[in-house]
Amino acid sequence: MPKAKEATMVQLSAAKLSKKKGMKQLAKPKVSSAKFPSRKLKKAGDVRKKVVDWTKKQKVLKPAKPQTVRFKATKITTRDLDGLRKIHESTVGTAEMIKQKQRPTDIMSKSYSSFLVLEYTKMRSQYIQQYKKARSGAARAAVRKQWAKHIRAVASTFAKAGVKNIKQVDLDRMARTLTGKKGNLKAVTDIYNTGTRVRSATSVRSVSSVGEVVPTIASATLPPDTLTSLGDLCDNPLQARIERSFSCGFAFRVRLWCWCPTWWNPGRWCWRTFTLAGVSFAIGIDIGYRIDCRGFAAWGAAYAEACGTLLGIRFCASCEGRVEAGAALGQSTGDGMCRYGAGASVGISCQFCGLTVFQMGYGVGLLVTAPCI
Repeated sequence: MPKAKEATMVQLSAAKLSKKKGMKQLAKPKVSSAKFPSRKLKKAGDVRKKVVDWTKKQKVLKPAKPQTVRFKATKITTRDLDGLRKIHESTVGTAEMIKQKQRPTDIMSKSYSSFLVLEYTKMRSQYIQQYKKARSGAARAAVRKQWAKHIRAVASTFAKAGVKNIKQVDLDRMARTLTGKKGNLKAVTDIYNTGTRVRSATSVRSVSSVGEVVPTIASATLPPDTLTSLGDLCDNPLQARIERSFSCGFAFRVRLWCWCPTWWNPGRWCWRTFTLAGVSFAIGIDIGYRIDCRGFAAWGAAYAEACGTLLGIRFCASCEGRVEAGAALGQSTGDGMCRYGAGASVGISCQFCGLTVFQMGYGVGLLVTAPCI
């Protein structure tokens, strides 16, 4: 079987995307419309200000909540760590996951297990330091007793996550695997250091093998499009298209209930959110609109996906954008010319294996000058 090409997030038309095997049929864009307010604005500058202010306020209408998934821990191998490092270093982390045929649960499993081993290596260093400081047989016995608690704690953590009967020899073997390649150790350490302590709505009962995929919420603002119509809009409605291309970026983040011990508290746990990889890609949106002296209507969609160049992959990272609302913001008259301000609110959402990883709210502003009747 030939090797798959390098994975990238690519732009596709709705027609091409809908023909892909395993992709659901895409719905036709819905038309969103609004009427202009009956009260006209005094100055042309007021119309522009209203449009600019409106575009700055456009955000994601319905932010997705973190989605909970179950996973199992694993005895980490060099191959696991090599894959995790490549995902972390990639500029399109989700595409690299697809290239490796890794689902979010697979990445959580390997990351979580690597974090356990990383904490174990830290506590082992603490054990060595504490043992060296001990000046008596009783003091050394107390240090060994405390170290035994750490061994039981990490073994219990692995057991709750599906890997039973972990012994110290297994932990030492995985620790050597983790520290055996500097690049892999650096990648795991860098990911772990992105962790921020947070609260979660998920119950903490037996959740050592449960994680949440945390979507990135973003917004974008660009100057409005400016057009001039040769005819008045009442008799000659203006219908056209706006095409925009975005350079997007987001962090693939997960929230985990982690073992985060201190030397004197081996049973300490906490929720932490980690950034596993970054994702940079381009998405283009094609908006159609119709404007007359009475109102404004807009429709449109955009798509991007990251599995078009791969072979034998049944899951993918895909983005979809659509016009969520059309706004007729205001109009003014002066010097025989009418000025109209309108806007289209666009929502963009990216999913990976059915889990929302990125959302963006974007306002496309429109300023039209036309002769008055």
